[in-house]
Amino acid sequence: MRERYQSATDLMESARDAAKELERINLQLASMDSARDVKAQGYSVVQGHSKDVNGMGATERLIDYEERVKPRLRADEAILEDAMNVLYGTDGRGGVSKGIGSCYADVLMHRYLLMRTWDDTGWYCRVSKATAKRYAEVALDYIDAAGFEAAMIGKEL
Repeated sequence: MRERYQSATDLMESARDAAKELERINLQLASMDSARDVKAQGYSVVQGHSKDVNGMGATERLIDYEERVKPRLRADEAILEDAMNVLYGTDGRGGVSKGIGSCYADVLMHRYLLMRTWDDTGWYCRVSKATAKRYAEVALDYIDAAGFEAAMIGKEL
C-alpha cells in the first residue's frame, strides 16, 4: 500500500476524491436507469422512422456507460478499502481505532470517506469542529509515524 500513497494525508485525500467520484457515477447511473422507464405517451400517428426502433437505446447507453466506468469504480472502491483498512483494520478490530482510539478513526471516516464538512464531522462525532480537526491531525500523524501496515493492525507507538 505504501507505494500508492505518499502519506496519510495523500491516502485520505485520495479516498475523499474516490468517494466523490463514486457518488457522481452512481448518481449518473441512477439517472440513466430512471430515464429508461420514462416514456412519453403519444397519440398522434408517427410518420417516418425512429432511430431507436426497438426502444432499447436508453438501456444500451446505460450498459455502455456501466462498462466504461467499471475500471474507475473498481479503482475507487480499492482506495476506499485501503482507507477503511487503515482506519479499522482488515477485520474491523484494528487500525487507527485500535491504535489510538475509535474517535480518531471516526473523524477521518466522516471527513474523508463520507465527505462531510468539518462542522458535520464534529457533529456526528460529538465533538467541536476544532476538536475534530485536532483529532484528524493526530490520526494522520499516527498513521505517518506508524506506517500504513502497522497502522492497519493498530500498533501502539
